[in-house]
Amino acid sequence: MEISENMYYGMGQIALAMAMADGHVDSKEAIALEKRIDKINTESAYDLSMVATSFKQQKKDNTFTSSELLKEGIRNFHLGDAHLTAELADLFLQIIIDLATAEWPIVPEEKEIATEFIDFLKKRKRQVEQRRKGYLKTVLIPIDFGTEAGGLLQKVHELEGLLKSGFRLILLHCISPESCESSNFVDEKEKALVLAKELLATHLSDKVEKNLVRVDVLNERIEYIDQKYLNENEVDLVVMATGGKDDDDYIHTTVTSEHVQRHFANYLILPQNVEIKPLNKVLLSTDYNFSTLDQFEPIRELVNKNEAKISLLHIQKDGETTDRQLRKQEDLKTYFGGAIGEIISLPVQDKVYMDIANYAAENGYDLLVALPMHTKYFAAFEGHQSVVKKLCQQTSIPLFVLNNQTKNSALENLVLEVL
Repeated sequence: MEISENMYYGMGQIALAMAMADGHVDSKEAIALEKRIDKINTESAYDLSMVATSFKQQKKDNTFTSSELLKEGIRNFHLGDAHLTAELADLFLQIIIDLATAEWPIVPEEKEIATEFIDFLKKRKRQVEQRRKGYLKTVLIPIDFGTEAGGLLQKVHELEGLLKSGFRLILLHCISPESCESSNFVDEKEKALVLAKELLATHLSDKVEKNLVRVDVLNERIEYIDQKYLNENEVDLVVMATGGKDDDDYIHTTVTSEHVQRHFANYLILPQNVEIKPLNKVLLSTDYNFSTLDQFEPIRELVNKNEAKISLLHIQKDGETTDRQLRKQEDLKTYFGGAIGEIISLPVQDKVYMDIANYAAENGYDLLVALPMHTKYFAAFEGHQSVVKKLCQQTSIPLFVLNNQTKNSALENLVLEVL
């Protein structure tokens, strides 16, 4: 099977999962799928015959539950969806609508399956549209006007080199309510805006002239800013330093890690005085327990743009790698393709986060990558806070923490309304 065919094969599995959700596959659903695919094949530039073939084959041989089949379908879909287009994504959504409305009433299980697939597909569609339009990213940099502030802004041009793209920049200064009465906030805000203007004139006058910089001042602690703020400003990347205004650098590092812990975004964490180097070697730390490959799209794009190699590191708590983990490992190798470097498995020596940080630093990696854990404690190591939170505090090289969150399109909202 060609890599691109995985997408159509997986879509057939997803369609069957929808049809099975009420306990059986009704003839009306099979007919609705067949009619939609015939219409697409006739009226568009796409041939979705393989979706119908996969649906029929899976219907005959399937041993999965609808939930299991959905997960398997999304997995296969994503292995081939580098060939996805925005138009094709809309056609897949039309298939979901037809299946959902082929037989009434729509049961809760159908709605759950459709919603999960839409959440997956909308992210992929957005990424496709961004690439097609030469998308200009939005980068958020929280700033406290400490001694490191100027150095952080000096790295903006290095960051453009890393991302291989220009970007809009939001500088965010937060004034803690505990340190500023609401009646004094206006005055403190004006002072902050003056300081920001001076820094920008010194370090980023070119971006100011192009109207690519905005300064926001909020009356809130940085680690408690509303997730809505990140969403409404369509922030693609939050860049934070682990050194700042506080006399105790550990305190500032903890603020950074708390922000990562509490919010859903992509983060680039820069240790104090670190240099953003040309990207040649990337280390992805993983226990292979990720939910979908879609989570890795930002780093796949970054690796490909820089023609870098990405190695996989698994720090094993005990025993051998399980069959499930090996399967996820193979998924990642297929997903990253020719960019895959070494596959590394090491036993725990000290603490997981220290083993990861030390390995990355000692083996000359330019960037360390991890998925977030939005829990207070890391279950496998009782008494230790999340591995990623600790990595923010311990890494000596740039750390990229992956996450993303996107909005529904009009068509996706229509599907959800139907359901």
